[in-house]
Amino acid sequence: MDQVTRILPGESDAVLDPVRARMPEGFRRIGIGQGWWAMVGELDAKLAALDPDYSVRQVKADFGRLDYVTTTTVTGDDLVAFRAAVRAAEIASSRMCEACGAPGSSSVEGGWVGVYCEQHGGADVVTAT
Repeated sequence: MDQVTRILPGESDAVLDPVRARMPEGFRRIGIGQGWWAMVGELDAKLAALDPDYSVRQVKADFGRLDYVTTTTVTGDDLVAFRAAVRAAEIASSRMCEACGAPGSSSVEGGWVGVYCEQHGGADVVTAT
């Protein structure tokens, strides 16, 4: 059975380091599989263009979808665009294999909901403790 490796605090990954830098010290765990890393990096770039000082409170997979919790001070049209970007990434994640980023569908394994392609269906997900 394939495994989805989740990055742990302190591990360096060029795509996710900017996201981790926006998180409070001591709370820099990113609980997503490698297949979503590029999407989250792109989301961070879009949000930073709207609000360079936005912060990230949480990044995890939740019920087979990206859960990207942020705080921002933007208002008006920028806030609408900010929220739309987060929502679009969350929706996209519900159809994207968390292991590799290929198109996937929801599955339930051992009580956990995940999104995986045919190759990675039923993958064991390694989580940080």
